[in-house]
Amino acid sequence: MINPDQIKALAAAPDGKIHEKLLQKKPVGDNEVGIRVTHSGVCATDLHYVHADMVLGHEGLEST
Repeated sequence: MINPDQIKALAAAPDGKIHEKLLQKKPVGDNEVGIRVTHSGVCATDLHYVHADMVLGHEGLEST
């Protein structure tokens, strides 16, 4: 179960599979803005990172 201090993301793994990952939210700093991303696109650029242990997608949509 996800708690308010976590975010859910889809991430690549070293075996090349994509899996759901829970990450801890970081506090928003004094000179930062928090944006709630509800959707994110995955494109061909992400294929370069499919074997890395990282969150995929970089074309985010925010909720208003």
